[in-house]
Amino acid sequence: MPSRRDVLASLLTAGAVATAGCTSGDETADGTETTSPPTGEQSPTTETSREPTAETTSQRPADCRSLPDVDGLPDAPDEWGVDRAESYASEFERAYVPVTDDRATGVASLQVTRAEAADGSYVVEVDVEVATDAGDGTQTEQPQDATEHRARYVLAADRVVRQRRGVAANRLIDEDCWRLPGSDA
Repeated sequence: MPSRRDVLASLLTAGAVATAGCTSGDETADGTETTSPPTGEQSPTTETSREPTAETTSQRPADCRSLPDVDGLPDAPDEWGVDRAESYASEFERAYVPVTDDRATGVASLQVTRAEAADGSYVVEVDVEVATDAGDGTQTEQPQDATEHRARYVLAADRVVRQRRGVAANRLIDEDCWRLPGSDA
């Protein structure tokens, strides 16, 4: 029969081995974390970053096309401002999601998380919870914090860029660019 010390030593060794994989290894000798991304992930300076850069706000994707034919899309304001950009992006998302998402019956909730002027454009970010039908005519109950996706709008006098992003890692899922009526894009 093993001694009590042998059992305790075995348990301590097993515990140390089990928790060894729990640390990221991204710490310096003084205990502070480094900024390198985990293996397989992009760094915060790539296109998945939440912060706007001159590249993401001033350049138009190559495939800008006419606005989609969706009932209820708002008209672009004659003059943009942060408040008008916030209203436009919110109305656009409420009209666009139910038509383009096969699961959606509407937008259950929409919360603007950021709206600001950036490099001659306006950046508006919204968290969106999509209302879905359970198939029997009843709404699917969602947890209180179940945001379906994030949408990031970059709005300018001549274009609307919409990026649909995941909630957990803010990864880019898809991006669309539309020319506003009257623009030469």
